[in-house]
Amino acid sequence: MKNKKKWIGFAAIVAVIGLAFSACTLGSDDDGTAYAIGGTGPGGGKIIYDKGNNDGGWRYLEAAPETMSRVTWSGTNEDLSTGTAIGAGRNNTAIIIAAHLGDTASNSAAHACVAYRGPNNKDDWFLPSKDELNEMFKARKHLGISTGDFWSSSQERDSRAWGQSFMNGNQWQNGKNEIRYFRPIRAF
Repeated sequence: MKNKKKWIGFAAIVAVIGLAFSACTLGSDDDGTAYAIGGTGPGGGKIIYDKGNNDGGWRYLEAAPETMSRVTWSGTNEDLSTGTAIGAGRNNTAIIIAAHLGDTASNSAAHACVAYRGPNNKDDWFLPSKDELNEMFKARKHLGISTGDFWSSSQERDSRAWGQSFMNGNQWQNGKNEIRYFRPIRAF
């Protein structure tokens, strides 16, 4: 009986920690406010995507209010299983961070996105997936971007990752050690 009580207590603590983590990482700051593409989001950035529902714990994607300096995707070549779809960026970023622990915010777009806090001190920013980056391209006029090549969190193969030109919208694969711009996003 004593061990059963300890197990129940442990399970309750894990559940509370899991809920707290979920609230943080899934953007618990949505108070029911409706946001428009180009409007300012709770993180101080611009709304770039509205999926129309809260399935998966989020509805909107918000891009940071400024473009970050140019960095590499990663200095190492490793085959990672990343996705390209809208909604994959957060998980992709976690995969990149876990696989490239030696990288830092000064040489890795994923690490820099996780370190970013923005004007409203949010801590749930990530590097957008290939399709999320394309949504950012579509909303570029709201972001004040008309040129530059940007990284996504989607890998093409072990030595290459997807990026996008904000001059013409072309998506391409470049070597992970090449230097490109990036802009963090968050989901809420």
